[in-house]
Amino acid sequence: MRKVWIYILCFSVSLYASSQIRVDEAIGVWEVSKDITPAEAAQKALLEAKKEAIRLAGIPEVVNSVSFMVQMVDSIYLDHFQTGISLLHIHSQVKVLSQEIKDEYDAKHQRLFKRAIISAEVYEGIPVDKPTLFRLEGLKNSYRTGEHLRFSCLSNDSCYFHLFLFTPQETLLLFPNQYERENYFSSGMRYDFPLNKMIVYEVNKKEDKAKFEQNILLAVATKKNIAFNELPSISHVFEWLYAIPSEERSEVFYSFLCE
Repeated sequence: MRKVWIYILCFSVSLYASSQIRVDEAIGVWEVSKDITPAEAAQKALLEAKKEAIRLAGIPEVVNSVSFMVQMVDSIYLDHFQTGISLLHIHSQVKVLSQEIKDEYDAKHQRLFKRAIISAEVYEGIPVDKPTLFRLEGLKNSYRTGEHLRFSCLSNDSCYFHLFLFTPQETLLLFPNQYERENYFSSGMRYDFPLNKMIVYEVNKKEDKAKFEQNILLAVATKKNIAFNELPSISHVFEWLYAIPSEERSEVFYSFLCE
C-alpha cells in the first residue's frame, strides 16, 4: 500500500455576509523595479486600489479569527499564511466593476509606476452569493505520528475539488495526485478520502525534536475546472485562489496538530 505523507493542523476563519457600498475612483500605485516586473507591479497596484476602496467605503477590512492550537510553535510560515488569508479577505470584500491600469513615468528620477483605477462594490463581509459547494466530515483536532487521515466530502453541488497541505517545511497539492486524478464531484454525493483505497494519507512530524507540528489543510471546490499548475507554495496557492471569483468557489481551512 502506497503512502502519501501528510503533516497537518486546525484553525477557523470567520466569514460573514452584510451590506455593500459603491466606490468610484479608488487608486493604487506600485513601482516597477529590478525585482518587480510590470505585470507584478500592475497586480500590486490593483491590490492597493482594492485596499483604498475599502478605506473610502469606511468599512474595516474583514478580520480573520484564526485561533491556532499551539501558540508557541515556530510560526514563520504561519505568518506567511496569515498574510495570504488577509489578502484573500480583501479580494473577497471588493468586487471590481471596472478597472484601468496606466503607466506613470517619473522622468526626473527615471522611475516607472503602475497606477490602477477601479470602481467597485465593497462588502462589509463576504458577499451573500458566495456558494457552499461542499462540507467535510471526519477530521480530528489532533493526530499521532503514523495515524492515517480519513475523512469524507459531501458535495452540495457539482464541483471540482482540490486539497492543499501547508506544513512548516513545504506546501503540497494533496489532491488530485498521481494516484487520484479525477477531481470532479457530482451533486449530492459522498466521497470518502482517500478515494484510492490502495493509498493512505499518513500523518507524520518532520521535526523529531518538536512536541507538536501545526499545519494547515485547505479544501477548495470550484464550479469550473480550474487546474492548479504551479509549483506548490503559499503564494502560488493563494494567487490561484484570488483569481477565482468569490461566487465561483468555496474554501474551507482546517488546522490539525501532529504529535
